[in-house]
Amino acid sequence: MSLGAVFLALGIGVLLGVALGENGVVSGASKNLEKSLRGDLNDARSTNSGLRHELAIRDEYEQQTYEPLVKDLLSGWRVGIVAMGGLPGGYAGQVSDAIEPAGATVDSVSVIQSPLPLGRLASEMKGTGLGRLDRSMDQLQRFGRRIGRQLVNGGSLVGRLRHDLFSGSRGEYRGLDGVVYVHEANGLDGRDKQLLQWISDSQISALIADNYGVEAVPAKDAGPGEHPALPIHHHCLFKLGINLGEMWYLHELAMWLRTHKRSRFLLTAPPLRLPGAVGSPANAIATV
Repeated sequence: MSLGAVFLALGIGVLLGVALGENGVVSGASKNLEKSLRGDLNDARSTNSGLRHELAIRDEYEQQTYEPLVKDLLSGWRVGIVAMGGLPGGYAGQVSDAIEPAGATVDSVSVIQSPLPLGRLASEMKGTGLGRLDRSMDQLQRFGRRIGRQLVNGGSLVGRLRHDLFSGSRGEYRGLDGVVYVHEANGLDGRDKQLLQWISDSQISALIADNYGVEAVPAKDAGPGEHPALPIHHHCLFKLGINLGEMWYLHELAMWLRTHKRSRFLLTAPPLRLPGAVGSPANAIATV
């Protein structure tokens, strides 16, 4: 018998012995494993109990201090909720509960259809400068800006298109002091060819977002053939040289631009020096 055959037989014997006859070995290993797992489980339960206690303390603190802290901060404000595609159940009530202690009320709730019924909207706008919005990106953009302004400031166009524009709405569009904007999903649709063309035509220098992704992932199915998995990344980074930014804090900048009726600013965002990397945290600063 060769040495290799001896080792093979020895190995088979060890396996058979452990499986069939060496109960002591298996039993000892099982007990040690069981003891270890029980210890981990007890530790996890103890940690979970401590965290629950800390959360209870935090919740009680928030309940006691929220109303005094926000009292009259939004006194007399009329707030509108504008949702794209859909509004989660109970969301309007949660917004109302949050703003009422500050003196504000929810004045209107609008759920805009997604996708928009462009054909019906174009028919309604026939004879105006927006009668081809279903075929003209420029007219569609002007229509969107006009509707957005009227949702906030009031106007006749919103009332005229109410049944075609909204899948659900309540309240009157008579001017708002604040808007809660709700989008059904984070990220832009990378398969939208008109969106990609707008990015090319707009001459923007960067595309940034305050959520975890500029682009919705995974992208919609593009049909047969080869297509980029992330169309906006491919279009911006490789074709146009436009940088993408994600998880940026934009609230104060947005409020300042709105107050001063501006939409442009100087952006500097030097990244870390990471040779070979495909992304980096950036020290982003907006100068206005």
